[in-house]
Amino acid sequence: MENSSSNKQKTVLIIDDEPVICEMLSRYIGSLGYITHSANNCSELLLFLDKEIPDIIFLDIILPEIDGIKILKLLRRVDPDIQIVMISGISSDEIAISALKLGAFDYISKPLDLNRISEVLRGIEFTS
Repeated sequence: MENSSSNKQKTVLIIDDEPVICEMLSRYIGSLGYITHSANNCSELLLFLDKEIPDIIFLDIILPEIDGIKILKLLRRVDPDIQIVMISGISSDEIAISALKLGAFDYISKPLDLNRISEVLRGIEFTS
């Protein structure tokens, strides 16, 4: 019998209040063979989660309604198996360590390096 989970195309949700970041990441990650979706705020995230639980989330730390660390905590309760990658324009070791302790897979500073995005996705695939 075929293992459907290993052959399933993974879904990636990008949560960032900057539409240009969502668009750039969606195009790039989609070109790598993932199904991509985006949300620009917590309300859009909750609407998406009502329909589907993604395999991987790229989550901005600075969002208008609620910060990404609080969303990370919420997502860990929703589904502890979601691989969450924190992204931020603020480079802070303290925030990065906090996010990793709370279960984030990785932390990437902006401006986003597409090679780094690829490395992180390969790391997620390797550990899944």
